[in-house]
Amino acid sequence: MNRLIKLQQQPTATSCVTTCMAMLCNRPVSDLMEEGIDREYHQSDASLTLAEMFDALSIDYLSFNTCDRNSLGEKGAGAYLVCVPSLNIMGGNHQLIVEMDDEGDWVVLDPNEGKDGKIYYTSFPTTNPLQFMLGGGYTVEAFIPRRNLELVYLPQEVE
Repeated sequence: MNRLIKLQQQPTATSCVTTCMAMLCNRPVSDLMEEGIDREYHQSDASLTLAEMFDALSIDYLSFNTCDRNSLGEKGAGAYLVCVPSLNIMGGNHQLIVEMDDEGDWVVLDPNEGKDGKIYYTSFPTTNPLQFMLGGGYTVEAFIPRRNLELVYLPQEVE
């Protein structure tokens, strides 16, 4: 698979959304943390919405209506922002990215991958106790077309 997005690890137990946004705009998650985006997202009284985060980071995206049927691959090649049950926080949600190429091959970019003792999602069957294959039970929240990712990750080649 010809993957564009670079995997980053979430710096805190609850910064998966911010880390996914950092991956989508090709910026270090530490920059977004320093800018207070994660803190603003988690404020209970006036938190940022996902839409506001996309706008603040100038990420062009298509929002999914979670009441409608939506599935991975429905929009073609690009990145799908996906909400899944957390494998590490009981009763919590977790955010990850599924990147799909033009041939329909896909890979899961889980910001917990590689963190000591953390379980993370994969796109393949596994017997590793720290890996869990993404199957069902997810919600696609947004889609970023591959062309938009190329503008961020390969700007000289696209112009």
